[in-house]
This record gives sequence, structure tokens and C-alpha cells, in this order.
Amino acid sequence: MIKKIVLILAVFLFMFLTKQAMGQKSDSIAYFNNIKYNFTAPMLWGTKNFIFEYERLLSSNRSISIGLGYRSFPKLVGIGKSDSALIVRSHENKGGITASIDYRFYLKKENKYGAPHGIYLSPYINYFNNKFENTLSTFYNDLISTKITTKIDAFNVGGQLGYQFVFFDRLSLDLSLIGPSISWYKINMKIDGSLGIDDIDEDMAKIIIENYPILKIFFEEYEFNQKGRFSKFGYGFRYYFTVGFLF
Repeated sequence: MIKKIVLILAVFLFMFLTKQAMGQKSDSIAYFNNIKYNFTAPMLWGTKNFIFEYERLLSSNRSISIGLGYRSFPKLVGIGKSDSALIVRSHENKGGITASIDYRFYLKKENKYGAPHGIYLSPYINYFNNKFENTLSTFYNDLISTKITTKIDAFNVGGQLGYQFVFFDRLSLDLSLIGPSISWYKINMKIDGSLGIDDIDEDMAKIIIENYPILKIFFEEYEFNQKGRFSKFGYGFRYYFTVGFLF
């Protein structure tokens, strides 16, 4: 429900601001549109992650940017080593989406070049979700196993400081330097199978957190049980770099 509301608001806000910007065009702006690809997500989470972004200049120092993409969490690693009693038999990613909207203010006094080249400040809203399953078993017997199903929703509101380079008039490199946020997390974790809670020990919890840092909030502040649901407000942080093409 939340993701539908976010997407609808993002589309209406984008349409309104774009329409409002018509007639504000200046001859000093060569290109008003910028299509970008986010390289941070596939580098951190694997090649099955992809996020695209569209930035539209509204004036000589303001723009609006919308991002949309697919999220995928990787298989657990670190379980199944020689010193571990458990091993990951399978990993199935159910997929998820990420959506964001930014309103950018390029700082005229600090920038030598016109937008979208230079330093900017930007409030932003971001939402993402994902669902995945990991099946674990004892190291010597795959008949004794359990399936951990995890579903994550996160809604972030924050601000960022960034810098966007423009090369050869057409090629952009956008860096998010600082991006703190206030975040709402909702995590559902369900365990099914012959391995019980006693088998999901502290060492395994550490491995899960190392692979999926966002679950740290779950293990630290919620009693781990057979069907765990947890939601709370906390803090988040945004960082990325994108490469784009202006037109």
C-alpha cells in the first residue's frame, strides 16, 4: 500500500513541476534531460540489481529526479565453512522494487558551471522492498533443513549533498556524498522446517547481519521467534554514483 502511494505521489509531483517549468527554459541550458544508471546497487548486491534515474532541469539551478529499479538480495555466504554446522542449500530471490524522488538545488555561488554540473543540496524520499528465501540444512544431512523467508520494507525521508560532473557536454557522473535519512523499517521473518530456533544460534545471526546489514535492527531489538514481525523508526544513509547521458 505504501509503495503505491509513494509512486502515485512521485508521478503527480513530477508532472506538476515539469508543467510548471515550461516557459522557464533558458538559452544557457543546453540539455534539460539526463538519463542515468546507478552502478552502486550492482556493485554491492550483485548484477541482478538495476536502478535507472531520470533528472529534469526546471531552471538554471533546480531540477527534479525520479529513480526506479529492481532490487535483489544475494545468497548468504559464510555458512557452510568447515567450522560451521549449517550450510546454505538454496537461495531464492522473490524480487523487489526501489523508487525515489529528489528535488535538487544547485548552488550558484559555489558552482563554476551551470546545472546540472556542480554541487547540489537535495531533499529526497526513497522506498524499497524485497522478499527472499534461504534454505539451510545440517552440513552432513540435507534432509534436516529449515527455510527462512524474509520480507523487508523500508521508507526513507532525508537530505543529501552531492556533486555532478559533466564531461564532453553529454556525459554525467553523479556522486551522492552525504545522505542521512529518517527511516521506517518493517521486517517479517518466518522459519519453517525441522531445524528449530535452538539451531539458529548467535554465530549464524552474525553471518546473516554481515550479509544483510539491514537485518541488524531485527536481531538487536526483537526476540527471534518462529514467525517474527518487526517495525520501527530509525536512521538510514544514502550513497551512490550514477553515470548518465544528457539530451
